[in-house]
Amino acid sequence: MVITTCLLLWIALFVVVIGSVGLIYLSSVLYKFTEGGYLPLAFSFFLMVITGIWNYVRKERYMFELKNKVSSLYVRELVSNPELNRVPGIGLFYSELLQGVPPIFSHFIANIRSIHSVLVFVSIKAFPICKVALGE
Repeated sequence: MVITTCLLLWIALFVVVIGSVGLIYLSSVLYKFTEGGYLPLAFSFFLMVITGIWNYVRKERYMFELKNKVSSLYVRELVSNPELNRVPGIGLFYSELLQGVPPIFSHFIANIRSIHSVLVFVSIKAFPICKVALGE
């Protein structure tokens, strides 16, 4: 309990220091608001809106990819299709999906009508795991 209390006090101290710096900055901007102090607030608001839109669109894209995964049967049909042109090289497709083929793959095939000889579907996820067993 002592360690938890000390860590909580460190967090509270951090919040107080960062909050006081933010309040000092805000008060200095509001003090000169009519003489151009609105500009940093406008920039901050603009960046906040951009970040909010980016976060919303990223979540919606992930949900779309999750709902519209390409079936493995469709991929097998594509590979066996003789009308599909094969080009040498490696095709990399990035998606946040852990399993399945992202829907951008079918869009790529529909518009390009060729496929690389080697396809790699990459997904990078960070998991909050502090220890991994030796067998893994």
